[in-house]
Amino acid sequence: MVRSGTDVAMRGAMDDQQRRSGDFSRDPAFDPEQLFSVISREENTARVAEAMCTFLDRGQSVAFERAVALFVRSARARNDPIERVLAVLIELATQREGAAPPHDLELSELRRLILRGVLLAFYGDSPDRAEARGNHP
Repeated sequence: MVRSGTDVAMRGAMDDQQRRSGDFSRDPAFDPEQLFSVISREENTARVAEAMCTFLDRGQSVAFERAVALFVRSARARNDPIERVLAVLIELATQREGAAPPHDLELSELRRLILRGVLLAFYGDSPDRAEARGNHP
């Protein structure tokens, strides 16, 4: 059985006894650092989008912004075209919310988070926002 990096991140480490017994009934372990690792290293965009959506599913918008920023920075380091990166992010938003009307200038919360993550990748965190989270510059 082939498992994606996201599957591994979500399941966490299972010992051999658990694997042999088939004891998979417990909730999978949530390991944000493993998900960030998948996002930074994985070239399969479906797996990256799945890992990023895990943060949304858990209501962790700040972690999602960080995941988007990490995805953008990693793609830039691999010299991936920005069009490919934006296409992945647009597709992620479209799958979760449907297509945005072309005349609608109001961003949905998800699209605002995606834009914020892209801006974080290029410009970093604002001093006010970092201070509000307790990360003093």
